Amino acid sequence: SGWQDTLAYDQLITWLVVSNKLDDGLTFLQEQIDNDPYSDSAWLAYAMVCKELKLYEKALSALDYCLVIAPDNIQAYLEQGDVFFLMEKYEDAIKSYENSLEFFPNNAITFYNIGECYERINDFEQAREYYAKAIRLYPDLAAAWYSIGMVLSYQEKFYEAIHYLKKAVELEPSNAEFWFALADCESSLNHFNEAIACYENVVELDPANEDIWPEYALFLYENGQINDAL
Repeated sequence: SGWQDTLAYDQLITWLVVSNKLDDGLTFLQEQIDNDPYSDSAWLAYAMVCKELKLYEKALSALDYCLVIAPDNIQAYLEQGDVFFLMEKYEDAIKSYENSLEFFPNNAITFYNIGECYERINDFEQAREYYAKAIRLYPDLAAAWYSIGMVLSYQEKFYEAIHYLKKAVELEPSNAEFWFALADCESSLNHFNEAIACYENVVELDPANEDIWPEYALFLYENGQINDAL
């Protein structure tokens, strides 16, 4: 059946990626399509391998065939959205993700992805709205709390941003990126002790992060901690 085919192809693609045999996989999948040109799961798998190989136009073409054969193939719409996103065609990505919601209306990750598209085109209000929808469906989605915090910080709404970023680090305390964003907001509000604690967490979790050191040093310098800054 179709879903079993899709599952088998998903496992195949995972193996191709891990084994670094994507080119061989493309040849194999082309043979599958030649043998059964009406297999939507073969077209979908072919598109996914093209996406991994950064052959984005080829991937979109294969997804078009897949959706002609199976207009209700949710994964094809999601893959199409991902490909458009990678091509930085964010309006097109939004349309694809929205098409998938017709068949899978309560997918938190899809709402998150749409939010990310709106963030990329600087439509921060829409971005926040979609991230919030993702959180309503999946309250433990740390990335969505983080993303709302980031959008608010772009708008210099630091007090509001801190609320969301604190929730993100509560959900994923070992994520250095989340702590870094929280440190930025705390330092923007001159919350000295809170910022220091956050910067220290970043340093501990990700000491190889080149961005943290100059920023932390500048914060210490601006607060008169010259020796620590040096």
